Amino acid sequence: MLPALLPALLPALLPALLLALLLALLLALLLSLLLLLLLFLLHNEVADIAALAEEGLHLDWPPELCCVISI
Repeated sequence: MLPALLPALLPALLPALLLALLLALLLALLLSLLLLLLLFLLHNEVADIAALAEEGLHLDWPPELCCVISI
């Protein structure tokens, strides 16, 4: 019975589906802009850690926090 009603319901559901898609795209855009802002704000700290790694100074981090920095 539902498949028979689907063509009749589609025009009513289309604006809601488009709004949900638009909101999802806006949320993805907002999250990507926040990530870029965070990257911009932390680029000096990342550069300092990369410089320390390049000079051979090793930080005594716990094994679960160790990471490989490649430039």
